[in-house]
Amino acid sequence: MDAFANPFHVLGASPRDRKSRLLELAEELSLHGDAEVAANARNVLINPRNRLAAEVAWFPGVAPARVGAALQAVRDTGRHGGVAGLPPLAAANLELAQLAGRDRLDAGWLRDAILRVAEQVERIDPAAVLTAINEDRQVAGFPAVADAAAVEAELAERVRHFQRVLTGLLDRLTSAEMVATYEQLIEMGSDGGRRAAPRLVGELLAGYELHAGEHLAAEATRILAMVEETKAAADAKFPVDSAVRGIAAAIVDWDRIAQPIQRCRQVAGLDHEESRRVAFAARGLAVHLFNQHDYLEDAKLLSATLEKHFAEVAAVSEVVADDVRALHDIEQRRIAQAEEAEREKAKFAAEVTWETSFGLIFKDHFRISPEGIEYKGRMTPLAEIEGVTWGAVRLITNGVHTGTNHYFRWGSKAGITDLTLANEAQHRELVPRAWRAICVPILLRMLAVWQAGRSVWIGGHEIRDDGIVLVHKRMFRADERRFFAWNDMKKGTHNGVLGFSGATAPDFRADFTFRETLNAHVLDFAVDRIWEGKANRLGRIFGD
Repeated sequence: MDAFANPFHVLGASPRDRKSRLLELAEELSLHGDAEVAANARNVLINPRNRLAAEVAWFPGVAPARVGAALQAVRDTGRHGGVAGLPPLAAANLELAQLAGRDRLDAGWLRDAILRVAEQVERIDPAAVLTAINEDRQVAGFPAVADAAAVEAELAERVRHFQRVLTGLLDRLTSAEMVATYEQLIEMGSDGGRRAAPRLVGELLAGYELHAGEHLAAEATRILAMVEETKAAADAKFPVDSAVRGIAAAIVDWDRIAQPIQRCRQVAGLDHEESRRVAFAARGLAVHLFNQHDYLEDAKLLSATLEKHFAEVAAVSEVVADDVRALHDIEQRRIAQAEEAEREKAKFAAEVTWETSFGLIFKDHFRISPEGIEYKGRMTPLAEIEGVTWGAVRLITNGVHTGTNHYFRWGSKAGITDLTLANEAQHRELVPRAWRAICVPILLRMLAVWQAGRSVWIGGHEIRDDGIVLVHKRMFRADERRFFAWNDMKKGTHNGVLGFSGATAPDFRADFTFRETLNAHVLDFAVDRIWEGKANRLGRIFGD
């Protein structure tokens, strides 16, 4: 009961009034008010056993005049004017009387009032209450309470009444205000976790957990199902961005309700098991999405959400904090790698890009770039170019050198394109760019073939990792083919021809004309690495 429903207040009586006075007050009330209410109040107060509940719910040890003034102030202004000097039980009852009289509640004001009640409840001394009640009974002529356990039981019921009333007041707040107030109660009541929260605060939180438990259990089931569905979708190669955002939003909603419970458990040095289960399921999904599918952004979103909203669950926050740091490091490395790739891309473009025009009257535009070779309005992407060669032919007329023709050729599935360069300067500009843009990728592809144990064919000759199949050409019989290892051959270049011959069987040869044979320059470069002692196999010319 609250103070305004207490039989003492109903009759306008004091705990020090004798039985005769109580009967007079009840008679007056029955004549001018509700006879049944008057009779009920009288019967409670004149019965020593029933009277104890009203005494505990009143203001034991406080002068009647002060009680009257305080209650009148609450009725007139909504405020009691202060509890300084009041015994803890009386102070708590007066705080409750002030709260019960509020039509409109401010969340901050309610929070502070609850904390004041909780602090007063902590200070209640059953022995002091028993003494105060018996002192009033002695003045009023009622038998003293002999059983201290009866007072303790009534005080326990009084605290439960506080919990019921305060829970009802908290329920009148908006959902967001209520959750925030519960969280603030445990935070402020425990001094930021540095001490145990008051018993009443703990019981309020226990009631909140019981009330929210059914909703949280249903939400946990829903979130766990979402996690499994998202994992299956990712494994089936379906997009999961939207599903991951949905899980993150569900976790935020979960935490909004569970936060006070999590904080209460944290203060007690425990974890909220339901939150722990939900968090580790979501964390497992984040790990799966990254490790199995490289979904970095999705893993980051889940991990950041868990880190922010499950900070009060120690078992979760420690693991997830490591996840967030690891994902951040991975992201930073990838950013650095992407930036380096962009720099390399820009460097590559600068190294290979060149353009000019050929022809005296009708000029044909030529351009080599990372996109490919553009000539006569046709673009051949670099990846489609299968071979390239270049060189120069000295022109001799009547034994006199009359000039030099420079040439450049490239081939793809669409055919071979020949380009005659106007002068040596163009040749010097084009060849290094072609080597960087075309020959290096071709060589790398060849290395992969050799390392896989297969052969590369150049100019009709089989080039193996460890040697070449040389040919002995015969006039009237079929050509004879024989494999020669690199250390069993001779190599040389003469008049624009790259030639190989057997060291002990010089009739077996393989000749590659630089002018006609695509990739002869690439082969020459690769074999030179063997001749220089850098390797004994083509697949190892750049090391194992």
